[in-house]
Amino acid sequence: MSTLQILSCIKENFNNCPNWGKYKVSFYDSSNIKCNSINYMILLYNGIDSTPAPILNSYFVLPDSFSINSPNILKLFPGEYNFCALLSSQELFLTDKIKLQNGLKYFYANRESKIRKSPLNRVGLFFNLANSMIIVKCTVDSVLDNCKISKIEISPPQEKDALLNIATGKCSYEQCTTLFFENALYNQKETEWVYYCNPTIAGTDLTFKITLSNSIDPIDKTLFIKVFLEKGLEQGMVNRFYLNVTPHNIEYISSTIIDWTDYAHYQDIVL
Repeated sequence: MSTLQILSCIKENFNNCPNWGKYKVSFYDSSNIKCNSINYMILLYNGIDSTPAPILNSYFVLPDSFSINSPNILKLFPGEYNFCALLSSQELFLTDKIKLQNGLKYFYANRESKIRKSPLNRVGLFFNLANSMIIVKCTVDSVLDNCKISKIEISPPQEKDALLNIATGKCSYEQCTTLFFENALYNQKETEWVYYCNPTIAGTDLTFKITLSNSIDPIDKTLFIKVFLEKGLEQGMVNRFYLNVTPHNIEYISSTIIDWTDYAHYQDIVL
């Protein structure tokens, strides 16, 4: 009888497979984030009912692909599982707490899923922003007809306290910003500048450094403005700053804070 059951399991009906068998599990990105380069993911999983200690696996995501790949095939016993994943533009080390870095993109997903007796169980992971995002939108004074913004730099948070817990998705906050500058990336499609950084507590300052290039004068001009962060830079939030650049200074117009999910709904997100 057991021989017939195993043959049926292999050739016909996986529901006849014994419960001690393991079944293949693969993952895909259900949030439709587009990667323009290889991204990396670490996965923590454990059974919901009975469970050994949580286990970490490493994966990678190919450009222009929603599939999530791994050099090792994951096989699990049937049952309910909790999957927690962290995706980044830089390779991640297998640990349950990750020290975040400014200038990198981090996305987190948490999903409960049932692994069945099936040739392949595909689990969709919906990612949300795990650190903070800064967007700078500039207008240029009409007097500066011959000038264009060639570079925007931002004084980033200090890299000291921001640790992300893979099991919960929660991140601790930095306590202050630094005095040096890092480049923001220009998004030509949206005509805005983007920078990812560690979450930071309320009551800190953020300094913007804008470089103007002139088609007539070969010497670039550099302007600065400091902005007070009443609410800080919250995890999972997008902070958009509207600035007006004049010949001699930068004028702060306004700022908005929106949840990443609201921002992602209206944008074509590219990593």
